Amino acid sequence: MYISASIKYSNGAYVNLHRSYPGVQKNSSNFDLWNREWFVEAPVDAVHVQGPFTSFFSKDQIFSISSKKEIWLGGNTKIVIVSMVDNLLTAFEEIIHGMQYPDDGFGAVIKADGSNQVIVWKQGIPIYDENTAKFKTVYDLDPNLASYNLTQNRVIRYTDSVGDDWLVSCTSFFNTS
Repeated sequence: MYISASIKYSNGAYVNLHRSYPGVQKNSSNFDLWNREWFVEAPVDAVHVQGPFTSFFSKDQIFSISSKKEIWLGGNTKIVIVSMVDNLLTAFEEIIHGMQYPDDGFGAVIKADGSNQVIVWKQGIPIYDENTAKFKTVYDLDPNLASYNLTQNRVIRYTDSVGDDWLVSCTSFFNTS
């Protein structure tokens, strides 16, 4: 577990405190929360998904989920809490792949941020390009499916590039920023 706190004073100055468990405490301005995407982009009462990316420490593929809560104390004073958790992509894939789908169906997770990066796809199909260090897009895996807007809650009937007919159900997985 790793906890970071940053206190920002009214004059704009701030201090960072980091605590790693078990039992190691360190103070360093090298890790600056105010410059981290997950911290800056965390919305109030929703979640921000960042990644996937390679963990600096474990070298595993991970993604971060962050959120913000504001507590007003009165006047112009408030406490802002930003929480973030790193998630192993392999564990997330296991959840999606472990669900029951009819016939030869499968679950997929696609980033709805305009990139259409595929986070989870059919088992056995590689989705990460080691050469570019990026996840493949829907277009890379199924150009016919990529022609549809997959960010709307809806059902799509389409034919893939090998001629198989599909019924696709699109559902927002996270309320993300």
